[in-house]
Amino acid sequence: MQVIITNIELHQKMIKVMKTIKIILLLFLALTCSACPSNKDEVGHRYITIVNTSDTKIRVQMAIPINQADTSWHCRKPALSIEINSNRQFECMNSNREKNWEDNFKTIPYIQFLIFDAEVYDEYRDYCVPCEEIDYTIPVLHRYQLRLEDLQRMNWTVVFPPME
Repeated sequence: MQVIITNIELHQKMIKVMKTIKIILLLFLALTCSACPSNKDEVGHRYITIVNTSDTKIRVQMAIPINQADTSWHCRKPALSIEINSNRQFECMNSNREKNWEDNFKTIPYIQFLIFDAEVYDEYRDYCVPCEEIDYTIPVLHRYQLRLEDLQRMNWTVVFPPME
């Protein structure tokens, strides 16, 4: 009979221990979740997406920082291609887990994207000639000069050709 009482007592003690462990785990989970940052408010946006809805392949050159309305292409900065009905993402400067475009706009007034016809760009651009010796400019199809508020309004997506 004593063996049965011991087993019942053991079972009751195990139930108490399991309840205690369950409470500790729930407390740990609650504390862990409350310490996590909100993605929407604190993380920010790491990418600006350029969408090409035109009927031609384009090249896009991002310029940061610029001091004036500049529609000249910059020889040393790449102009990345975007196919017809496609898009490309531009990552924020010095991107890492803590960086985002919102942080970048604390130090720059705006960002500029120059849009070129890819075929025209490739005809003009001679990669064998050093930048110091280039004496030509490449025609710009469109210039986007965007502030933080513009990108927020556009949901961080820039469409070419412009819809507005």
